[in-house]
Amino acid sequence: TGPTSNADLLDEIPKGKGRVALVGFREWIFSEDSGALAEFAAATEKSFGTTVQRLMHWPGASRFHYGHPDVWRRSFVATCGGVSKANKGLHVSEDVFGGYNTILRGRDIKYVDYIAVGKGRDMSMETICLFEAKIASGNGEQVLSREVRRLGHSMDFMRLMTWYHTGNGFFINTAITMLSVHATVWVMLLMSFLQENNTVIQNWISAVQLLQLGTLSVVVYWITLVLDVGLFYSVWIIVKQVLQGSLMFYIFRAQTSAYSFTQDLFFGGAKYLATGRGYKLQHTKFKDLWQRFGRSHMYFGAVLTIYCLAIIAAKSHNGSVNGRELGGIVLAIWAPILVIVSLLFGPFWFTPFAFRTEIIQSDIDETQRWFLSPSLTNSWQSWNKEFTDVWSNAHNKQMGRLATCIRAHAMKLPTVLMLIAVTYRLDLRAGSDISKAVVIIVIAGGIQTVCLEDSLKIACTRVSQKCKILCWGVHFGPALCMC
Repeated sequence: TGPTSNADLLDEIPKGKGRVALVGFREWIFSEDSGALAEFAAATEKSFGTTVQRLMHWPGASRFHYGHPDVWRRSFVATCGGVSKANKGLHVSEDVFGGYNTILRGRDIKYVDYIAVGKGRDMSMETICLFEAKIASGNGEQVLSREVRRLGHSMDFMRLMTWYHTGNGFFINTAITMLSVHATVWVMLLMSFLQENNTVIQNWISAVQLLQLGTLSVVVYWITLVLDVGLFYSVWIIVKQVLQGSLMFYIFRAQTSAYSFTQDLFFGGAKYLATGRGYKLQHTKFKDLWQRFGRSHMYFGAVLTIYCLAIIAAKSHNGSVNGRELGGIVLAIWAPILVIVSLLFGPFWFTPFAFRTEIIQSDIDETQRWFLSPSLTNSWQSWNKEFTDVWSNAHNKQMGRLATCIRAHAMKLPTVLMLIAVTYRLDLRAGSDISKAVVIIVIAGGIQTVCLEDSLKIACTRVSQKCKILCWGVHFGPALCMC
């Protein structure tokens, strides 16, 4: 990367009226030796900044600008109103919009491999997830923009597919993958209640489970390592990272991207998140971890845990499960269990000093005070209200008020179908099972009422009286029908 390389790089942009407006090149992450998390973050950046970038340049012809230290043609930027598009506020993805506008204006973007620049990445769990949340929410804004629509209409199919899977489509696929985790466990639980043993569905679930572990990202990174350090040493690096918890990290990161992307699509609110890229040497309290990852990760992991326990209970005979049956059930749901472990215990595994006895006791005491605090600014109540106000459109920032009601009721459809499956399995001719059915319906109806009370109360106050009657009818209709 001496003077000769710099001169060659500038020669990539011909003087005069050339079509090349941007030249990109490789990065090497010098912070990868600063711990396991730094190595994992550098791995994802390395695979995207080298192998994927080469594919996007040729034959994909879909490389844009991604905040990398690319070289711009100054005359082009100066005569087009700047690098990115004009906006009254800061862009979350201003770099990508700069690349979009370059292609839309008929210019070309090149990529070269003979020069590289050093770059540091995030080195702690919180900053890595903040960065992923920023990028994912920015992609949520991109898919709603005019630039993406215009580019999609002007590309051929192969170029469009390359752009999809290396850009916005990556986050769409990640959201679908994490949704498939919930759908997989739900289908397995439904089949357990209905006592169905369909081998075709079981094989499909096994194939889906392989995609729920972040294996595709590992494959791309392994190919990059093979090209750089050879086959045998690359295998050793992958094995070492797996032992350090890389699968747990990739699953947790995927859930971060999926949650941030879908939240921005539904409710907006994308903004720049300053992460900082310093060393993480201090312990993060459990209360802070809960505030940061509780709603997006831990709640989802808790739901999957309840589903998996229900599967074990549904497959049991006469209320008991022997060791062989339990082993078979665990083998069938091994992927959801790994997702549960990653979402619930990932933050503690990657937090310094998380397993010291005195620190654990201090975290428990402080978290208990936070949960029980009557404060309106620093308590679980205020933290939870901040999230539920967005979902229930309490601040009236969403245009579709009726859509808020519909979304709230759509969220409970899986539970309604599960109740139907439970009552289908019960023998209502026996008196004991009739009492069981009543208990199940009452408990499920109570849970649904508590979970949706705030959203229904706020959402239904802004619609007509007829719509209110419709909302409450849909809310209590399934329970009445099953009774």
